[in-house]
Amino acid sequence: MSVQSAMFQRLFQRRHRTVSGMHDYNIEYVPYSRDRLDEIIELMLDTFFTREPLAMSVSSAPGSSREDVLNWLRPCISGWTHEVMLLAVDADRDKLVGATLNNVITAEDRDTWSWPRHANTEYARLVFGFTEELGHDVDVFSHFGATRVLHRCMTAVHPDYHHQGIAKVLVDTSSFELARKEGCEAVVAGVTHRAAQKILITQGFEVLQELPYLDSKTLTNSPYFDETRLGHHRSAKLMGISLTDS
Repeated sequence: MSVQSAMFQRLFQRRHRTVSGMHDYNIEYVPYSRDRLDEIIELMLDTFFTREPLAMSVSSAPGSSREDVLNWLRPCISGWTHEVMLLAVDADRDKLVGATLNNVITAEDRDTWSWPRHANTEYARLVFGFTEELGHDVDVFSHFGATRVLHRCMTAVHPDYHHQGIAKVLVDTSSFELARKEGCEAVVAGVTHRAAQKILITQGFEVLQELPYLDSKTLTNSPYFDETRLGHHRSAKLMGISLTDS
């Protein structure tokens, strides 16, 4: 393996300490690998979809089972832009503990975005219908004067590794370093979780549009929407940042 190839396989390593201070973990941040696809899917099913407010609020809808979500999640991840994805691995255990999954969208493909058109369950209709409602009437390409945009799709960190800054490193590195390498001029994300919104605000993202969950026609017209499962989350935000500003 060449030096350049080795550097690509292991972007960098950092040591993170747990909240209790009892253990040290060697966390390596590495590019997407097809060999890790099953681990990535399990992480998202166990961590992202069980904690993400929008998914939780419609979790009683038909099509919300692991098997149903897996049917559209696997082809989504396989088809997204792997060069702008980043994984966090506990090097001592060779265990995937975090991942950020993203996709590059061009102006020519602005109507397709990143979400599957083949996901035809009621659960998928509610989730993706809400995300489309959130981005309604916002042309991020015109707003940022961009032809290539990084769409942040989903990020998750294993609960045992929370509060160590792993999510921030994943988002930081993919949003700026990896996105620029792929020629992206802006980054956008539909953000449903308050903590994630705060992370992006600290990174300079602006709010392009905000949609309170209780103002969403997609959700409030559905008998499967349960606002009590939103917890302290009140609204989703479409957020973005230019990568060309000096």
